[in-house]
Amino acid sequence: MTREKNVRMCMCCRVRLDKSELIKISKVENEFKVNFKGNSNGKSIYVCKNCLSKVIDKKLLDKALKCDVNDDVYEMLKNYEQAKNN
Repeated sequence: MTREKNVRMCMCCRVRLDKSELIKISKVENEFKVNFKGNSNGKSIYVCKNCLSKVIDKKLLDKALKCDVNDDVYEMLKNYEQAKNN
């Protein structure tokens, strides 16, 4: 069975999409990075743009990354979502 190289799964809806269609949130040491292009190191999760509001409202990153994610990350995602909708 062959796997497509750039396919990742959204942590919320579990849909598999190309990496370029997802937002990557990484934890490197004690710092969080939101990467809209999908190229960073560390423990990472992916979120599709359709699930972004659910992830922000329910603070699902805390559970997925198994730590407290600071509000700056959620604020950055919220700003991105608002810019996307305008």
